[in-house]
Amino acid sequence: MLSSHAEHIDLFLDSGAFTAWKSGVSISLDDYCRFLEGCPVKPWRYFMLDVVGNPEATMRNFREMVRRGFRPVPVFTAGSPAEYLEEYFAHSDLVGFGGIATKGSNATRNYITFMMQRSRGRNVHLLGYTSLKYLKIFRPYSCDSNSWECGARYGSFCLYMGNGASKTISRDDVRKGLDRRVITRVYELGCNPKDLFKNENWSGGLSIQRTLGGASAVALSLDIQKHIGTRMFMAATTGYAIRILIQNYLWQVYGVRERLAT
Repeated sequence: MLSSHAEHIDLFLDSGAFTAWKSGVSISLDDYCRFLEGCPVKPWRYFMLDVVGNPEATMRNFREMVRRGFRPVPVFTAGSPAEYLEEYFAHSDLVGFGGIATKGSNATRNYITFMMQRSRGRNVHLLGYTSLKYLKIFRPYSCDSNSWECGARYGSFCLYMGNGASKTISRDDVRKGLDRRVITRVYELGCNPKDLFKNENWSGGLSIQRTLGGASAVALSLDIQKHIGTRMFMAATTGYAIRILIQNYLWQVYGVRERLAT
């Protein structure tokens, strides 16, 4: 599906280093470079292969990728020397800030404030961070998160109501009855509210809560870009997630309805 709609989307490719680190596995630089060279869809941009918790190894990987002719978006990890940031900006017009998602809320706010000041108006990407409250303050060039899928694990989803407001909807809420604003919003996002009342629709890769969670994330990202200027990317790690996001993007931007395979 990515290939057939490549001209309509901006694919920002992540190396998967953080996910691999959490799983106790590692990705070799050679493997990542081979993947980039053979990627069937040309990414709009792609991150370097960083090493979680190791600024020196991260910098070595970046320098080696540049030496091999790649032009990745570098990742400035917490604890890196100040001169690393300047070297990254010397090679790229965009630098990602990593390690944000693992901090507490106050530490995250303080760290981002500090790093935005050091960046002096240059383009930054916040990895794994999409707090609307602070996006309005910091206004980074871009950010990303996989939080749009989190509710599906617990039988709920976050419904974006517009104007920066969201509402969490659970199966219990549906059983008790939905107010007219919610029903109207579900229609606006291209779904049939009646589908929420069918038990079979709450399971599977294309479940109703994942579909509406993806639709809401796309709507929120479009609003954020329009009103704040920040580009918000939704992380997708499965074929189902990619299908949901692309379908909703095509519907909301181009008015194109594409049937998804189950």
